[in-house]
Amino acid sequence: MERDQDKRSTRFDMLQAQAHFSSSVTAAETQPHNPTNQPGHAQSPIKYQKSPAAQKDRSRKTLEGPPKTLELPTNVSTGGLAKTLLIRTCSPWETYKPIFTCDLAGIVSISEHRHRGSKVVAIRSSSRMDREDLLHKYTRFDHINIISASECFKDNGVNHYIVDDLPITLEHLVASDAYPSEVQLASILKQVIDGLSYLIECGYEHSSLKCSTTLMSLDGVVKIASLEQTVPYTSERSQSLSLKSLGSLTMELMQKYVKENVGIDDPARWPVDSNAVDFLSSTTSARSVKELTKHPLIAASCSTGSLVGLARLAIVSACTFYSYRE
Repeated sequence: MERDQDKRSTRFDMLQAQAHFSSSVTAAETQPHNPTNQPGHAQSPIKYQKSPAAQKDRSRKTLEGPPKTLELPTNVSTGGLAKTLLIRTCSPWETYKPIFTCDLAGIVSISEHRHRGSKVVAIRSSSRMDREDLLHKYTRFDHINIISASECFKDNGVNHYIVDDLPITLEHLVASDAYPSEVQLASILKQVIDGLSYLIECGYEHSSLKCSTTLMSLDGVVKIASLEQTVPYTSERSQSLSLKSLGSLTMELMQKYVKENVGIDDPARWPVDSNAVDFLSSTTSARSVKELTKHPLIAASCSTGSLVGLARLAIVSACTFYSYRE
């Protein structure tokens, strides 16, 4: 049996060892790695340095050019819903380049962004006389069946608006060889009536509603345009102006022309007992536009999708006045 005095004991100072190890690691991490300092490596005379562009803060962007004035107006108080337009005090042609102008419910300039050519917009300009009145209407109206504007450029007393880009009017449908079916007619008229009813609720009436002042998109959405021709309306007044315009628009869609006396000359296409003919007759007896929403032709379920084929035909066959700019 071994004696206790022959046994050896070893003690480690762990705190001192840990401190020594930490200092060694820190020194190794802070010293840059240079393989040329190792034995057997020749030191290269070339020194690498980051370019000034790489040293810049990539998160920062520099905006060049003259300062632009941006105005965010307060909503117009009109007793109902209101919409805020983005208003800029500068020329739209600093940002957009006109491609061509054409007559689509008024003169519109189809323009492309000067730096992003894929962005194409429709720009309508107002006269000096009605610029503030039209600005008020674009700010006030907010309905899917009323043309709308997203931006306004104020330049030398003229307002320029970026508006909904709809490529055809109902007049183009009339000019094509096709006649709408009763379902297609109902889809168009329902949207027009919804737009008219909204205008009347807002205290306005359209003084020149017709096929040439009503736009349509390629997916069948119909929008009343030419807002400069909307006039104030009060509930005490008759809605005969809107009802008469609606009757003429319906007649033109059904037979491609308008007669002085409301009626259809082609009973083979539009039977006298059809909902379409009965609706046309109702425009002469109804007391309000809202009353027509209860008519079987309008009350029936209809989709804008039924108009896609007509829209494609209209845009191919349409002859529109235009002026191209290089």
